[in-house]
Amino acid sequence: MMNTALSFLFFGFSRALTVWPKEYLTTRHLEGSQIEDFFSSSYEYEEYESETEMNDFLRKKKKKKNFPEPTIPPTLEERACNPNWEDWQDVEGYSCQEHEDKGWCEKDGSFGPEWVEQWGPFSRLAGDEDFNALGCPQCGCIEAGAKYGDPHFHIKGKDFLQADLCFDIDGQPGGVLRLVEDFDSGLIVDGLLFRPDEDSNATYFEQIRVTSPNGVTISFDIYGWHVESTEGLSPSYSWDRKSTKFGDVYISLPEHYPQGKRVILGIENGPVLRLETANNHENVNFRFEDSTGISDNLGGVIGVFMPLGAYQILTKDPFSMAEEGVVLVNFEEEEVYEEVFFHRHNRDKNCWTIPKDKAATFVGKVISTANIYKRNA
Repeated sequence: MMNTALSFLFFGFSRALTVWPKEYLTTRHLEGSQIEDFFSSSYEYEEYESETEMNDFLRKKKKKKNFPEPTIPPTLEERACNPNWEDWQDVEGYSCQEHEDKGWCEKDGSFGPEWVEQWGPFSRLAGDEDFNALGCPQCGCIEAGAKYGDPHFHIKGKDFLQADLCFDIDGQPGGVLRLVEDFDSGLIVDGLLFRPDEDSNATYFEQIRVTSPNGVTISFDIYGWHVESTEGLSPSYSWDRKSTKFGDVYISLPEHYPQGKRVILGIENGPVLRLETANNHENVNFRFEDSTGISDNLGGVIGVFMPLGAYQILTKDPFSMAEEGVVLVNFEEEEVYEEVFFHRHNRDKNCWTIPKDKAATFVGKVISTANIYKRNA
């Protein structure tokens, strides 16, 4: 189990927007005469002998990004090996072997170099019996009883009912978790996952990327940090803050500590984050030192747990030292809940913990329900 611990001081609602530019479409997105209209309006028309040949053409019309879009990584159940993988095909008729041959997946379960990000996760193209490419040995399926790594999250509680909450979410190497998004200010924190040890399935954060309200992006990893912006920046140094300023972002000088290095990243008139490297697995972590300037309109994998009243820990007897309970997230007309157990071991000291096999489903349900209420608001 992964030892990465992220401590967050605030949480809120999440939203997602899927955009499908024409150059990323395959025939499953088009109906009837739309296919001919699509080619006549977008490309020089060519004759295709089969739908498969046309899909291959469309798959090649793609763009690549250095940092993939955030996704909710697959659960262990999704990565279970398909007992009939030799005969399996996805919704477009592609087999396990074709996924490997065409460069659409890697042996570790991550996307291959030829996979187009706008196609979405493998689960979107699930075929027979709801199995997708992650059930293929060629794409890193996991045999029964195997263990997969995961980022570990520790949410700091606010009071007795909204106590500390801990859970793990399965991580997929190469995947990105949207950790925090402030929909009012535009602040975003993403984490890029990787697997440092080829002999282990444990995953960690290889890079933390922070995007400021003014659009300045700081990417932090074990080698250092670099700045990206759509506008030209003239860095300056603040004697008072002992940090370099890029737009609305302050970055402190690096500080060494026994496990690695750390820097303090501050947003002008906003929150302060601590970014750290870890020598053991050459990964990075972060937490908020100060949540000043953060709105309640937040999103992210665990961002749906808003600051005050986001969730409650309920037990049969609230006045006793209970070891079992339920975490409840209450929306206007719907409740989402899951069992929790009180752990006092070193990592989850005094923390209500969601069982590993139920955490991803619970968090996913909270996110999807929050999105529904947000769209209808």
